[in-house]
Formats: sequence, structure tokens, C-alpha cells
Amino acid sequence: MSSLCQVYCEMTADHGGWTVIQNRFDGSINFYRRIWDYRYGFGDIAGEHWLGLQVLHELTGGDTNYELRVELEDWGGNTAWAKYSEFKIAGERDDYKLTVCGYQGNASDSFVYNSDCKFSTRQHDKDSSHGSNCAEEQGGGWWYCHCNRSGSNLNGPYFRPEHYRHETRTGLGVYWKGWKKHSRHSLKATRMMIRPSDFLDQITK
Repeated sequence: MSSLCQVYCEMTADHGGWTVIQNRFDGSINFYRRIWDYRYGFGDIAGEHWLGLQVLHELTGGDTNYELRVELEDWGGNTAWAKYSEFKIAGERDDYKLTVCGYQGNASDSFVYNSDCKFSTRQHDKDSSHGSNCAEEQGGGWWYCHCNRSGSNLNGPYFRPEHYRHETRTGLGVYWKGWKKHSRHSLKATRMMIRPSDFLDQITK
């Protein structure tokens, strides 16, 4: 890697070995940011944070295959997870395009709709929706393709249940559509983690 950075390692979930790349649980960090912040990361690795697109590319863009684990929690304390056997982020020249496949879990394969999409933020519109900026419409930075067909947006605005009012349109917030299909509330907590795909093979040798 071209530079050093601090990371948070998760050593208990699914046999450990994970590098946490995104963590949200209390809304203390604003995720509606410009591409510079998403490129180089923001927040506190011990709290809410985004590790950074450039680091993700340097980790996953080489010959080592990485897998991704996504953990979700709603406001009722219910949890779900999704794991992908392949997770790769292209470089800045390709606008950090996402490649993700090989789903397993109980949260639904909502990330598949974002595969092959470029990363968009406010004032950095790289989605495929003509005449719309999905990042501005949905209030985050994510691999949007088409605004109304995105299956997930874990970097959306953090809404608590009391933020929702019948007389106003609060917005989608933090969502993973396939899991909470009929809920009008955004999620309470999300965590994204990566590790080399052969990690379990290495520790059992």
C-alpha cells in the first residue's frame, strides 16, 4: 500500500480476521460528504467511520481475493447478515467501481444491484440515472446505479424512529431493501468488514 493507516480488526464474528471498513450505530458522524472524504476516509476507527475508497482499492484491487461481510440491525434489536465471496474496488480512474458477488446469509442479496456501479457523492455524480444525482437525492455516498433501483444505501442519512412524521417525507435513510421490505424506518446499525477469502484455510493449516 502507498500509505499507512489505522484499521479496526474484528476478531470474533465468523472466526475473525475482519478489517472493518464501515461502522454506523448512533448517527454521530455525518455521512453526507464530498468525494475527498470518501476517498481518504473519515470518522474514528473505534466508533462510526468510513475507511476510505483508496484504501479499499489498494487492499482489494490486487491479486488477493477479498470477501465482504455486512451486518445489519433494526430499531427492534433484530439482526441480519450478508456475506459475499468476492469484493473488489477499482481505482480512482474507474471511479472506484464495485464488483461484488457470491452471496450467502439471511439479509437478502440487496448488494447485487450495486455491483458494476461507480461511487457517487454530492457534486460527484457517477451514477447511470440521467438528469438525477442519486447521492444528492438519497443523502449519502454509495455505489448508485439508478436512483430508484438501488437495493442498498448503508451510507444514507441516519434517521431515528422519532424523525418520521406522517405529514412529511423524511426519506429512505440507511436501508437494505431486501431485508426490511415493508419497514418505513431506516436501520439502526450497519457494519461492513472485509478479509482475504482464504483466511479460514490459512488458520486451519
